[in-house]
Amino acid sequence: MARPVLHNAFCDSLGIEYPIFLAGMGVGGRATPPKLVAAVSQAGGCGVLGCSGLSPEETRRRIREVRSLTDRPFGVDLLLPARIADAPDTRSGVRDEIKRRYPEHAAFVQTLIQRYQLPAVQPADETVVNIEYAKSVLEVVFEERVPLFAAGLGDPDFLLPRARPGHEADRPVRLGAQCGAPAQVGR
Repeated sequence: MARPVLHNAFCDSLGIEYPIFLAGMGVGGRATPPKLVAAVSQAGGCGVLGCSGLSPEETRRRIREVRSLTDRPFGVDLLLPARIADAPDTRSGVRDEIKRRYPEHAAFVQTLIQRYQLPAVQPADETVVNIEYAKSVLEVVFEERVPLFAAGLGDPDFLLPRARPGHEADRPVRLGAQCGAPAQVGR
């Protein structure tokens, strides 16, 4: 059978048939479902789990669920904040700091909430997406030897030494970065 028209060397390097990727999106309980990730990979593309805001344990569980549904390559996507200067360790703490540091902004938001009769919303959990959090989830990505890591935000450059072939695994983790502007492509 002839190769698919869209197939190229990049596909060969990742072990996929088509250069089609499911964007790993969502936060927490609304993250990309493992069944959808597996379906895209099974169809010849590359499904990507959105894992920002998920605990390392939940990330591992979702990776293993994808593996139970397909033996095809897939990826994990995280937000890699460039820096969060001295942010509190909890979401409630971040909200309190915003109120303290930016009282006019917080008051404006409260007027909108009241005007439009919006319900009070509390954080679903206290996970703060900072670089320490990202590193704890990345450890799971490397331990589970996920074929692709995609940085949805931030620079994955610090991961290069660990992702290279020969580092703890026969199968290296491929790195990808999503670009939101032409200036980011040149990096």
